[in-house]
Amino acid sequence: MVSTLIRTNEPRTVAMNTMDTIQQIRALTNNDDILAFADYVVAARGDRSFTALDSIDLMKIPRLVTRVFIADFRNGFDDGILIKFSGRHIDQYFGQNIQGKYLDDVYNGSDGIDFVRNIYWRCHANGEICFRKRSSQFEHRILGQRDVLQKFILFPCSADDVTVDHGIGLSVYADKVGDTEDTLVFI
Repeated sequence: MVSTLIRTNEPRTVAMNTMDTIQQIRALTNNDDILAFADYVVAARGDRSFTALDSIDLMKIPRLVTRVFIADFRNGFDDGILIKFSGRHIDQYFGQNIQGKYLDDVYNGSDGIDFVRNIYWRCHANGEICFRKRSSQFEHRILGQRDVLQKFILFPCSADDVTVDHGIGLSVYADKVGDTEDTLVFI
């Protein structure tokens, strides 16, 4: 399932029920890391519409930190998507440390940066959580081209509970085995 980008200036302003959010995510995946991360981020949100990035303490989820990334949306998208933090597991698949770099400059997945930018845009502009499962090819600067399976979840974050200023996500990469149906869902 592929979703078309719909740009809107109407952000989500009503907090989603915590149980509804978790149930929707559980319906999409049984990956233990994604579910543990989702439980933590949604719990940190409390009764707000969006989780505040400063309410996230990565030391409370140490086994997941290597798979976590944070995108900084505060300066918009004109220069690209700034990766404020990237865990070691993610950096391995990019073949470099991408922290402090623009995703647009380092992304080498076979689906292309424009498609990926649209996912981050929807998180930022619409306040949507994104779940994605896909197979892709990445060009690793040392290992060459690799076929991988990626499972990814991205949550919007907001300091003022109105404007989405960051996205925090978790990405699980594994070598691809067999065929995989691509899934892209916005919550």
